[in-house]
Amino acid sequence: MLSSEVGLFTVPHVIAPAGMDDLAGAVKAVSIPDVSEQPIRFIPGIRTPPGDRPDGWMQADLMRGEEVETFGALEALAESGSVAFDDDRPAPAVRTTPIRPSVPAQLEAQADRREARRDFRQERREDRADFRQERRDDRRDLRNGQFDNRRDFQRDRAEDRRDFRQDRRDDRRDFRRDRANDQRDWRDNRGNDRRWDRGNDNRNWSRDWRRDQRYDWQRYRQQNRRFYHLPRYYAPRGYSYGYRRFSIGISIGAAFYGSNYWINDPWMYRLPPAYGDYRWVRYYDDVLLIDMRTGYVVDVIYDFFY
Repeated sequence: MLSSEVGLFTVPHVIAPAGMDDLAGAVKAVSIPDVSEQPIRFIPGIRTPPGDRPDGWMQADLMRGEEVETFGALEALAESGSVAFDDDRPAPAVRTTPIRPSVPAQLEAQADRREARRDFRQERREDRADFRQERRDDRRDLRNGQFDNRRDFQRDRAEDRRDFRQDRRDDRRDFRRDRANDQRDWRDNRGNDRRWDRGNDNRNWSRDWRRDQRYDWQRYRQQNRRFYHLPRYYAPRGYSYGYRRFSIGISIGAAFYGSNYWINDPWMYRLPPAYGDYRWVRYYDDVLLIDMRTGYVVDVIYDFFY
């Protein structure tokens, strides 16, 4: 924040991959008498290179300078003996792939059910294949004279069919029981999540932030229009319906709030911080506050960008 374009002094991000020497070399010592008599050292952030598309900068992942400071803090603690590290520990790794939002519990449960159905169908296919192979073996044995008479052959086939049907009934019963257990576990987990996140429920989000002068984005935009002029918006792949105005209270697909649409620094645009599972995302020229667990639109600002 202090080293951003709206802070005390602008320090560009270091492009990843970068090491400790690269970060240390990008530190800026600046004298600001109105703030402090001593020089202030601004720590740079670090970010991944932008993507290939015109809005590729939105795909980049970043760490702020405040977070980069933890590298130096860890080294200082190690030198003081307050924290012990292994001598052969690897250097701190810099993440080079975009962070993805956590998948809501409901989507995880759906994926588990799909996988269970896929396994169940595969097991049934294998059982049918085994049953057909046994019948072929029985016919071959009949032709080779390994059955005393045709009645024994028919009795053996009837037993095979009975065993096969019993196996199918057992498989269906096990599948239904596992699915019921999964649904019960999902309901219990959802209840626990709701109790745990009760303070972050979307009904508790106050839209009175618009009365707070700290978040007077309209007046700030008049003075800093370049911050709100962004590259062209690219809709999620497969979405061809164009702009549709989303209102508060609807739920949208996960493709619309992927990490490449996140607004990682709301304060830069004078937006209030998003807490818990909420996140500000860009949708065309609008800004949406999304509950990442469900896709629920908690708040919206139309024509925010231009």
